[in-house]
Amino acid sequence: VLNHDAFIPFSYGQTACVGRHLALYEARAVLAMLVQRYDMEFAPGYDPKQWLADLKDHFII
Repeated sequence: VLNHDAFIPFSYGQTACVGRHLALYEARAVLAMLVQRYDMEFAPGYDPKQWLADLKDHFII
């Protein structure tokens, strides 16, 4: 990673975005609206169990 600050969308410390909490709340509200408003299903031939089996957990320190 060349620029670690590129992965902090709202910055941090004294220069943090004042609208961060509002933006995150709006993102959650839009996601909830989409889930409630539309019928969602897996694509034909898609195997969700295989996706879970292939999923890899990782974290960065």
